[in-house]
Amino acid sequence: NIYFLINSSQLRSSEHGKLTLLVSYLKSHPRSHVEMTGYADRLTGTSVINDRLSRERATAVANYLKAHGISSDRIYKDAKGDRVQPFPVNEDNRVTICFVVDMLE
Repeated sequence: NIYFLINSSQLRSSEHGKLTLLVSYLKSHPRSHVEMTGYADRLTGTSVINDRLSRERATAVANYLKAHGISSDRIYKDAKGDRVQPFPVNEDNRVTICFVVDMLE
């Protein structure tokens, strides 16, 4: 889970360690890919703003991976805006959730 500040899609320096681990894993497992979904919290902004924000959050994570050598054909993005709230704590829904899918060797 890559967390963001309110009304922001800028990657926080506190999240870079997680991203570095993700890049390292993907590089050492070339048949794996990552599926990510961006979210926004329901209590802040409008649904139009939150749809845009959740897309930008997923894109920020995808761009980081691509900038660190992960091919775009291994990255699948989605965004849910504020229609889905994966966590009970509002602030935790300012997130892009990433799942690595390992393909059989």
